[in-house]
Amino acid sequence: MRKTRRILVMLMVFATLVSSCSCSLFKKKAKLKVGDELKFGTYNGDPIEWQVIEVNDEGEALIISKYALDMREYSKEHTPVTWAESDTRGWLNGEFYDTSFTDKEKKEIVVSHLTTAANRDFDTEGGEDTDDKIFLLSAEESEKYFPTNEDRLCYPTEHCIKSGVWVSDYTGFEGTCCWWLRTTGKTRYLTAFVYVAGNVFFEGARIFSHYLGIRPAMRIKA
Repeated sequence: MRKTRRILVMLMVFATLVSSCSCSLFKKKAKLKVGDELKFGTYNGDPIEWQVIEVNDEGEALIISKYALDMREYSKEHTPVTWAESDTRGWLNGEFYDTSFTDKEKKEIVVSHLTTAANRDFDTEGGEDTDDKIFLLSAEESEKYFPTNEDRLCYPTEHCIKSGVWVSDYTGFEGTCCWWLRTTGKTRYLTAFVYVAGNVFFEGARIFSHYLGIRPAMRIKA
């Protein structure tokens, strides 16, 4: 009798564990949907806030930082570049990735194969395809995932402000900032960006400009 009771107890415990595990997995798959916000990683000691802008059929969520995290030049050298050769790409997939995420968080980040199309207004080449953990949106992606100028408005973090990003004082757009995209501008000395009013500047800003913010994007397991 005791043996039978012991077996029943063990079966009940096992069933509970399986149930809990299944529930946890279900919640993990169900918790991320377009429009959700989450905290993932840290930058300069502060949690990074992200928003979900796409969830694909493979169960991967495309997320972008809610705020501009830092002011950085797109590329420091005054030489023509595309996204593939840019300093920003190297920084995002190097120092930023290495220091902003724990080993556990890094396992959730999916490598994305990126094709950067030519500039639609000036036909400037977009450069070679890349495989990146962290990246910037292209001009077309910024319009796809943020359909209106209002949707594309972005505000900087305190650190970003201290780093020197230009903060708008224009009426109706107080506190917003410009943010880089990865699409090449009119020439390879320029890179497209989103202006403080939310419109996309396909002509671009000089790659060594010191007033635009960085909004990292990446795909994570949803």
